Amino acid sequence: PAEPKKLSVLVERIGTFNSPIFLGILVKNDFGAEVIHCDSRLTNQTFRIDGQQLLRVELRSPWLQPGDYHVDVALCALGGIIDQLENACSFTITELLPYCAGSAMRPIGIVLADFEIGF
Repeated sequence: PAEPKKLSVLVERIGTFNSPIFLGILVKNDFGAEVIHCDSRLTNQTFRIDGQQLLRVELRSPWLQPGDYHVDVALCALGGIIDQLENACSFTITELLPYCAGSAMRPIGIVLADFEIGF
């Protein structure tokens, strides 16, 4: 769960559309609950695509609970969604938890926290 998840999205412009676009990534768990939403506008990133371009996404947090996940991808412009692909890819988080107790205890919650408790 603690390892970054890396995704690549190949975008190809077809036609004359040349407005800035932004990328939206939605990660859902096995139950369809939306766990992570990434919107490139939140990091002040828009893109102009000329031909083909590979966009890379790295998800560093939160840590995800063990289980299966799928990813929806959307390309958007100021006018709305240009293109989207539901279930663009999927991945599995193994049962090995990133805590010293290992898998002996199963935390409650949709995601896992990187935390420390002390005085």
